[in-house]
Amino acid sequence: MSDTHIEIETRSVNLDGKALAFGPVHFVRAEWREQYPAPHLVVLRYWIDGKGEAPLGIRLDLDKQAILDEIDDDVGPDINRAIRASVVDISDAVAHEYRTAVRNGLIKLPL
Repeated sequence: MSDTHIEIETRSVNLDGKALAFGPVHFVRAEWREQYPAPHLVVLRYWIDGKGEAPLGIRLDLDKQAILDEIDDDVGPDINRAIRASVVDISDAVAHEYRTAVRNGLIKLPL
């Protein structure tokens, strides 16, 4: 029996400079696996003031416009509530950056 290896590339768009900051939390990029022509589920990468980039991100379902995780780095419930309350703005920023990257040829859609 042979092993089958399928390599799926990770894609990302930059969110730095998009005013997506909530207290000490700053979203810097959205990443997704290249399984579909457009991302449906992305991982939001973020950094926290004084700590640098977090090793794990939080998941965002773009179709449902829902944050699926909370930031556990002692940022407090108010910050997590603010992030959830801004999910439409965050989703719109990710979608806009994705469309811009496709339009500029930075992301190639599968044929």
